[in-house]
Amino acid sequence: MILQGSHALLEQAGVRGVTFVMNQHYDEFEEYRAPAMFTFRFPAYKEIALYRGIDPVRAPQLDLNRVAANFEIRGLGSHNSATGQAHLYEAVPKKAALASDHKASKAARVFVRSLGFVTDMNQTSFDRILVDTLNAFDLCSVKSRMDNHVFINVASDFEKTVLDPVTVEHVVAGILKKHGERITTMGIVEVEIRIVCRLSSESHPIALRLVSSNPTGYVHVMSTYVEAADDSSDERVFKLIGNTKATLASTSDSSWEGVNVEAPYPLTRPFDAQRKTALRASDTLYCYDLPALFEAAVEQQWLEASEKGGIEGGIRAAARPTMVMQTTELVVSKIEGSSEKWTMNDYFDGMLELSHIRRGAGMNDVGMVAWLVELKTVEYPNVSSYHSLCLR
Repeated sequence: MILQGSHALLEQAGVRGVTFVMNQHYDEFEEYRAPAMFTFRFPAYKEIALYRGIDPVRAPQLDLNRVAANFEIRGLGSHNSATGQAHLYEAVPKKAALASDHKASKAARVFVRSLGFVTDMNQTSFDRILVDTLNAFDLCSVKSRMDNHVFINVASDFEKTVLDPVTVEHVVAGILKKHGERITTMGIVEVEIRIVCRLSSESHPIALRLVSSNPTGYVHVMSTYVEAADDSSDERVFKLIGNTKATLASTSDSSWEGVNVEAPYPLTRPFDAQRKTALRASDTLYCYDLPALFEAAVEQQWLEASEKGGIEGGIRAAARPTMVMQTTELVVSKIEGSSEKWTMNDYFDGMLELSHIRRGAGMNDVGMVAWLVELKTVEYPNVSSYHSLCLR
């Protein structure tokens, strides 16, 4: 009512949003309540119910529009901590979204949108943010144990700080592995981290997105993306960063590659259909999920060797390489580099070659996938052991 007669004046003054902050009543026996906030945006200056109760400066940093596109959401409250603030939402798939994805679950799930504040990106600081976020989820009134999602936007002055994506991935992956069992028990299928930083002192700030999932139920896999301009349009899309631990080991998911940064969260994750088909047809895993298990097995051997204690354990711990596995996919292609699909006639004519490449999951166009795997084992930490892995 207050804004109805002032639309023209607000527009003329260039005001794009108006937020009202009001105290909420509480009695002496009740815990203090945060102020109620109502945000009205240009051009109609109608309230954005999605941002109700959220600081209008912080609201865009939670990427709530990505959730609301395919889900009917209901706020489950917010929780403040020493590291930031977590907002929780119950999300039920919209009918329109279900109409285009008939196999998707209709059950409600929980989206946690957290904004964390740190002064230094290290294991201790990120550990605190993650623990506070998971604690907020534990207090949630909706106890969904499937398809839950956690998003953490790490806010700081990192836009002035040079960070190596490989180091960031190592820090995040280590903490997620530490809390992996708890994350799985809570039904969280995906953890998404956003960090703004510089790759060098001369470069412009960029936004990193680290996406962790556990498709096998045994090992969390990490994919690291950068928000970049698309070469063919003015949109910002996710671009997979190469030469990180996950990409070199071919354990990254890569399903966000080329996706618009504002794209809605899908009802089902990419490759879910392939995983269900593999399980139903042969009681096994989707082939592109297997390299992560090999890497995890070698890392477990290193961990057990270093925990023996004494001189031997210390030597093993010191000798452990950062990369215990590197993987390249073996792909058959035409010698002349033609993009056309090859045939058996090309094979008989000697026109085919075997290329060693790194590419995203699911890009195979034949019914056999093969890798050349280089392992750094406890027995041979400095001498690579090569193995071939072939799956039909």
